[in-house]
Amino acid sequence: MKQLLVLTDAITAPLYAPRMRYLVSNLAKTGWQCTVASEQADTDFVFPDCKHLRFVFYAGKHPWWDKCVWLLDKFVAIKERAFLRFVRKQTADKQFDYILCSAFHTFPLPTAAHLAKERHIPLIVDLRDIAEQWGETPYMQHPIRTPFKKLNHWLTKQYTAKTIRQRNKALAVADAITTVSPWHITCLQNLQIKGKALSNISLIYNGFDTQTFSPKDQKTSYFDITYTGKIYDFTLRNPQLLFQALGELRKENVLPADIRLRFYCENTIHPSLHHLAESYHIDDLLQTAAYVSKEQIPELLHQSSIILILTNKSTANGPHGIMTTKFFEALGVEKPVLCVRSDEECLAQVIHDTNAGLAATNTEDIKSFVLNKYREWQANGYTRQPIRNKQLFTRQYQARQFETLFSTLRHD
Repeated sequence: MKQLLVLTDAITAPLYAPRMRYLVSNLAKTGWQCTVASEQADTDFVFPDCKHLRFVFYAGKHPWWDKCVWLLDKFVAIKERAFLRFVRKQTADKQFDYILCSAFHTFPLPTAAHLAKERHIPLIVDLRDIAEQWGETPYMQHPIRTPFKKLNHWLTKQYTAKTIRQRNKALAVADAITTVSPWHITCLQNLQIKGKALSNISLIYNGFDTQTFSPKDQKTSYFDITYTGKIYDFTLRNPQLLFQALGELRKENVLPADIRLRFYCENTIHPSLHHLAESYHIDDLLQTAAYVSKEQIPELLHQSSIILILTNKSTANGPHGIMTTKFFEALGVEKPVLCVRSDEECLAQVIHDTNAGLAATNTEDIKSFVLNKYREWQANGYTRQPIRNKQLFTRQYQARQFETLFSTLRHD
């Protein structure tokens, strides 16, 4: 029976680390024993089908103390050091065959590298995001802001460079690397770390769980275009092209009365969404609400006629390679996907290859797509998208890919 130690970052809403959560669950079904160590977030969520070690970095009684500790961590990485001590102590009497570290930033890559070296076992690094993919977008801005624009820009460059250096130290000792898009593969292959190019990099897409996300033809009273998930800001995920297209349909007097726009996302972005909708005179269509639980997502998708995926065009300054989990969930329920605006890159290619829907670059295509799907909904009471190669994007297939990768690595 193989023993796997999984290190990952905080398990947060709304998705609760689906990539690792489903991997651990599927590996358990084939006889693996998994231990997951993660930072504790503001949730009681516990990984199923494994031993879950939850690390609390700091929980001060005073906000000013929390800020001091947070600021200190940015300079000397005290959280990483504390996490390493925590995992060492919690797993001192346990033997592992492999360490898998899944990260969207840097934490906890240094801990994984230290433990793999100490225990002489293979390290697999799973990069869900990398700093280079964000380019000049606000996502990678340094968290300390000043009134001086040039100073903020300099801090961001230093912060990004430090993040990349820390990550590359872990990559240099990794026995294998996995990541989530062809763009990420190319970017990592072009890196030179200690004068050497990285090798043994594998593409393992995000995906959907077949037991959770499956087709269900459910008749509805409204034609719903639904978005679930984070938005951050409109630089990264911008619905403007859709709002503009619906506004044009209204001007042309062909916008059906029973269309609704439903956004389930962070509350802080709701005012911006309504302001944008008002500018195109479609605010009466828009419904905004907070995140829904992961248990509610499948039924919400079944009730939808179009699943909205928000991105933006990939440019020299980013973003790149964004393969949102929400797209793969739409594949699972076989609902038409409307990607706004098309990234004209990896996601658009997969949408085309799977026949999942439309990666839109202009309002005319959106208008045609929406009206075609509306006619389908009128005829049947629901929509269904014929998906190609769906089996290549399941969580179960991902688990087999990881198992195959593990089998190629040495272990004592």
